[in-house]
Amino acid sequence: MAVPAIAEGCLVFVHEDGKPVLRSAVHVDMRLLGALLRDPDAVRQLAEPGEHTLELRARGRVIGLLVFLFDRPADRVPPLPFLRDLAARAALAIDNSTLYEQRRQEVTRMQQHLLPTRLPRADGLELAASYTVGDRVLEVGGDFYDVVVRDDGSVAVLIGDVCGRGVDAAALTGMARHTLAALLQEKVPPARALGRLNARLRLDGSWRFVTAAVGLLRATVDGVAVEWTSAGHPPPLVLRHGAAARPGRGGGVLLGVLAQPRFGRSRLRLAPGDTLVAYTDGLTESRDTGGRMFEDAELWAVLHRLRDAPVDLLVDELSRASAGFGTTGADDIAVLAVRAKEPDDAG
Repeated sequence: MAVPAIAEGCLVFVHEDGKPVLRSAVHVDMRLLGALLRDPDAVRQLAEPGEHTLELRARGRVIGLLVFLFDRPADRVPPLPFLRDLAARAALAIDNSTLYEQRRQEVTRMQQHLLPTRLPRADGLELAASYTVGDRVLEVGGDFYDVVVRDDGSVAVLIGDVCGRGVDAAALTGMARHTLAALLQEKVPPARALGRLNARLRLDGSWRFVTAAVGLLRATVDGVAVEWTSAGHPPPLVLRHGAAARPGRGGGVLLGVLAQPRFGRSRLRLAPGDTLVAYTDGLTESRDTGGRMFEDAELWAVLHRLRDAPVDLLVDELSRASAGFGTTGADDIAVLAVRAKEPDDAG
């Protein structure tokens, strides 16, 4: 913005480890600027205090330097107070951007600590998961997932979403995920495990509600049998090999609401090559500028395109498509896919 209205050139140095590091440079003659910047002595001289080298000061600290380069008569050089005001505004903008990025990275790292570092291996199944942090809200979300391989060979996949964001939601997210995973590992039936979590939420008096679902998978002679138990969570998606995707059944009431929880229950079978996709509502409820939801506008076309893709590509591309579609109210997106292996791949 400073070039060419205010100066012929402008450089931005940001302090890193106490030293100025050139981060941005523009000039009306970029060839001239390029030659100048190839001279280390010239760069060091530019980064030293001078008449047109101004401190970038924000929130009581110096974060860098703003250098104006002039090639005009002295009477056309803007007054120093004006340049200082511009530097102050630039400093605040740069600092805000830096703090935003730091916060975004912190949220992403914290979110990852609430999720399994990797999914286990399960005989006869291909597993993959993806988590996309909503960029527009710099607070930890409450989406979670996990996979538990039990001693009897059955596999429990779980997914859930805690109401709200922030530190309290993060604490509840960790508790919900670990509680369900531990109970399912001990072969507690899904409905009883969800009921125990419901009782814990009510005992703690939390106002935050939780949607959750558990799929219990057992190998059969012709595929994989799935028992789906839902507590107010969105229904899974079923991608039949070579056929159109269809929604499964959800149902039930959010955990933490009723003393005696109500669950939606259903059964389905995955033939070899079929895929079950569990997700949180950030996937389907992403909205464009016109208010259309991803579920109504593009979800089924994207699933059709990805139905035979490897499961790791499926979850990544599905999440990316939803995040790219949404322009308002971005939410976190968790996607967990389970595919029954073809006989040649089952070993």
